[in-house]
Amino acid sequence: MTHYTRRTLLAAAGSLTAGLAGCLSLGSETNGSASTSNGTNGSGAIQAARIEGTTLVIELRPETTVDRLTVIDPSGAAFADRTVTTGATRVSVEIGTRYTPGEYRIHAVRDDEQIATTALEIAPEIEILDVRVGANHMDEMPDSLGNSRKVEAIATVLNSGTGPAAIAGLLFGGGVPNPSERGKIQSEARRSGIYNLEAGGDVEELVLLSGKKETLYSTTLPFSWAQTSGGCRPGDGSITVSVLYSHGQREARWVGNVSYSEGADRYECKTTLTEAD
Repeated sequence: MTHYTRRTLLAAAGSLTAGLAGCLSLGSETNGSASTSNGTNGSGAIQAARIEGTTLVIELRPETTVDRLTVIDPSGAAFADRTVTTGATRVSVEIGTRYTPGEYRIHAVRDDEQIATTALEIAPEIEILDVRVGANHMDEMPDSLGNSRKVEAIATVLNSGTGPAAIAGLLFGGGVPNPSERGKIQSEARRSGIYNLEAGGDVEELVLLSGKKETLYSTTLPFSWAQTSGGCRPGDGSITVSVLYSHGQREARWVGNVSYSEGADRYECKTTLTEAD
């Protein structure tokens, strides 16, 4: 699992718009293309555009001359402006994870005239593929979680979108004995509810690239009965698991059916968890 700090990503994203001089006056488009999850194939000066990791990569046709490229964000504002070195056929723009999801337009300019344009949809989409209880999968739980391994949870997530995502929260609600405190997860620094495999404690943010899967381990003891009056309460119910991403602006949800039965002691329940239909 690769962890990026918020400071690193902010520094990269903050450099994009520095030094933009004025606004480009855009005329009628000379060419364009439809966006796909793997990028877009252009025509004219722009050969292709795609996302690689946290970078927008623009390929230019070698037989054309382009002075500069301007990237326009979904609101219509200039996101980045790049001078193209003579002979260059590849230009990279770091987007980080703090970008606005939506359609980005790329304009190629020569002698202050727009000669080509294309569009690319850049947006993360997190899906929760499955959720499991630590006690039922002890062989998969990190040893460094210690005695809490049984009452923590495992969540597998996928970014099926077209852009990178910053995952900042893992929450449990509904019929869990120890529901997450959403306010703390959303407001406290370094409190995501996601275990940091490298350093222990909570990871501040986890960057998940387009098309990639990741396994998350909770830190909030969602299946602990220690603070419940009377301990384990056998019965059936449903739980909701949420993953917060795009800096809290988006949320993926998973709903499951849960069944509790008496365990080895008063404060331990045997737990069966399945995804709801």
